[in-house]
Formats: sequence, structure tokens, C-alpha cells
Amino acid sequence: MRSTTSSAAADLPMRLRLVVGRLQRKLRLGVAGDLPPLQYGTLAILDARGELPLGTLAALEGVRPPTMSRVVATLQERGLVERGNDNDRRRRTVRLTAAGAATLALARHRQTAGLARRLAALDDAQRAAVKNVLPVLEALADRH
Repeated sequence: MRSTTSSAAADLPMRLRLVVGRLQRKLRLGVAGDLPPLQYGTLAILDARGELPLGTLAALEGVRPPTMSRVVATLQERGLVERGNDNDRRRRTVRLTAAGAATLALARHRQTAGLARRLAALDDAQRAAVKNVLPVLEALADRH
């Protein structure tokens, strides 16, 4: 039988993963308009990294190139991304349009507002605890 201390230490990564995932889903739910998570993620990657080849974009999102090709086609139909004019279709690049950047900015604003409402519902001690743990979470996020 494991000790209570070692059991609690083993539970920490699982609990943290679960709560971060739940919070992320709740923040994305309904705030990205009609953008499914893969489309939202694609726009966010293009915003952060700039113009990318379709294969690179697929790898960063963890999907196969045909899946990403369909996602990009949908985003392109909506005017949120555009493809580069490379003659080799396998190396064609994708970039965010001004409308895509505006859509992403609105979704992010809504997410931030939703989180602000959740934080406002906490008591002062809970908000202080969240503020105090932020540097630790940032350190976790920055580790490789």
C-alpha cells in the first residue's frame, strides 16, 4: 500500500491536468462563435507563428494533412485564412486574413471576459490564491 503522501503526489499531475482541461473547455465553450476547436486552434497557431505550410500546420495541431486541408478550406471559404500562391500544392502556405485576426481577437476577448466573471465570483482569499499560484503555473507552462 502506498503512503498517503506518495498517493497525493501521484494525484497532483492528474488533478492539475483535469482541472486545466475543464477550465479550458469551459472558456472555449460558446465564446469562439461558431468556430469548432480545431478551427479556433488553427487560427491561433497562424496568429502566433505567421504563415505556415499546410503540413507544418497539421503537425502543430496534431492532425493529418488531409484533415487540416479540409479545415483550411472551410476557414478560407469564410475569409478567415488565405493560401499562398506556391505552384507545389504540397508546399502551399496558409496565412491569417484580417477577418481571421479579428475573429480570433473577438473570441479571445470573450474568453477573457468569461474568465473575469468566474474570478469575480470567487471570494477575496480565493482570488488571492489564484494570483499567488500564477507564477508557478507560468513556470510549468514554460518548461520543456
